[in-house]
Amino acid sequence: MFAIGAATQIFLATGATDLRKGCNGLFALVRARWDRDALSGDLYLFCNRRREALKILDQYPPAQKSAKIIRPAGIGPTVVWTLKN
Repeated sequence: MFAIGAATQIFLATGATDLRKGCNGLFALVRARWDRDALSGDLYLFCNRRREALKILDQYPPAQKSAKIIRPAGIGPTVVWTLKN
């Protein structure tokens, strides 16, 4: 469950991210890429090289950081999520 309020911002990392990274590794990426505090309550999304999974970094409930991996249900690794220009 995600707590998304009116002031919650969602950031999507472009390019591939190693999804084996844990919360601390992803928090370091947030600081390096966006110069932001990952504990601010915003959501940060990262995708793997094959673009078949997303990892969502959030802070819910407050004072507890977590990272969740989501994959399309019932679909094999042939799914490709693309960006349209």
